[in-house]
Amino acid sequence: MKELLYSEFQKNNIDIEQDVFNYGISVLKEQFICIFISLIISYVLKTVREFFLFLFLFIPIRVNLGGYHCKTKINCYICSVSSCILFPTLIKFARINYLFEFILAQIYIYFIFKWGIIDHPNKRLSIKEKQYHLKKLLFLINLDDIILLISITLDSRFMSNCIWWTIFLNFLRLN
Repeated sequence: MKELLYSEFQKNNIDIEQDVFNYGISVLKEQFICIFISLIISYVLKTVREFFLFLFLFIPIRVNLGGYHCKTKINCYICSVSSCILFPTLIKFARINYLFEFILAQIYIYFIFKWGIIDHPNKRLSIKEKQYHLKKLLFLINLDDIILLISITLDSRFMSNCIWWTIFLNFLRLN
């Protein structure tokens, strides 16, 4: 299956090295397993709605921001599954003051500007790539801020908690 997909990439002039492609497929499988395990546990904990919203908010920011990477696969599984269980549970049960949420969101933005996009030691980003990711990240964070303000205005604890805990986890993953 993997070889068939790679040959389709080649036929459609999508230039990617075989080892990079294989690594991407490996990471995709690992993430699928983590999400599947987390979804089952979320179902048991009755936090499925929070789980999906958390992923929806977390993944785009994580992809563009970068951050901490575990050194071993098992540690990556543990961190990923733990995050996907802990934060939706916090979204559901831990309430944060609205003003505190908004102030911490602004502090988070400050640190993103201070530290910038974080690349991995094995795959350094060019200045152009960092600028591209920063533009996307700023759009996502501004969108989160707007949704957070609307949530506060409408007194929607659910949405504001989702955004705040997602921001908090992304902040923890900064180097």
